[in-house]
Amino acid sequence: MQNLTNHSGFTLLELIIAIIIAAIMGSMLVTFTGTALQKSVVPAITMARFYERNQVADNIIADYKADYLHRFSGALQDFADTINSGGTYNSNPYVTVTAQFIEYDANFNEIPDADGSEGILRVNVASTSGEAGLTATFLLTE
Repeated sequence: MQNLTNHSGFTLLELIIAIIIAAIMGSMLVTFTGTALQKSVVPAITMARFYERNQVADNIIADYKADYLHRFSGALQDFADTINSGGTYNSNPYVTVTAQFIEYDANFNEIPDADGSEGILRVNVASTSGEAGLTATFLLTE
């Protein structure tokens, strides 16, 4: 006769306990890493917005050098009008571009240009999300 009492393997009770322990450990892991997994896309989006903003700024500077820098008097005003008109530079939904003429007082504090048509043109290229550090500001002169 064969001995039927010598079995190898797990009992049903041992399998149920192992599954319960694995479920508890899994829920703890999801709780611990859930926020990190959900927020892991934020740096990628921030980098994409940074690239878009810099691409618009590069386009503005290239157009300024190519089309406006060596033109007639008042070309900077035309360029400011082009920027503020909402044309090609404001076509990106994630970037806002504004241009304003400025002056500096005797203490080198920035003040708006009184007549708003000459001097130094300040161009702001900002992310529409309003995140800090996502604004590029540069100055253009005739």
